[in-house]
Amino acid sequence: MVIKGVATRKVQKITEALCGLNFSKSQVSDICKRLDTEIQAWLNRPLDDDYPYVFVDARYNKIRRDHKVESHAVLIAKGVNRAGKRDIIGVDVCNNENETNWSLFFKGLKERGLKGVHLVISDAHSGLLKAIEKHFPGCQWQRCAKSTLRRTF
Repeated sequence: MVIKGVATRKVQKITEALCGLNFSKSQVSDICKRLDTEIQAWLNRPLDDDYPYVFVDARYNKIRRDHKVESHAVLIAKGVNRAGKRDIIGVDVCNNENETNWSLFFKGLKERGLKGVHLVISDAHSGLLKAIEKHFPGCQWQRCAKSTLRRTF
């Protein structure tokens, strides 16, 4: 509920109705603060593994900021390591999907240890393609969604 932007007072009423538990507004707020800390730790964790395959995409979500609801891009990267294990390796929220925001996203992933990328799979957003070329020189790119088009940067 918090992720969807539900106010703490409404969370209090919903948990009471669904679970029979009565959380005060301050308890809900404290839980959210702890959750924020855990989420930040997960978002900033070191990437110790090689990820030869990286899937990237953006989706747009409505986000409440400064008492307004606006559409923002949520950039997502999923890596596949050498053992075939898939991990969400990065998530970031920005105002829109452009070359600058994708570049900042990739720079952050590399600063956390992203390495060994051989293939990036994504849509053909022009800003995204420029950022891939800039941050992953020499890797291949494949368009997602049934396309077999490949491009080497």
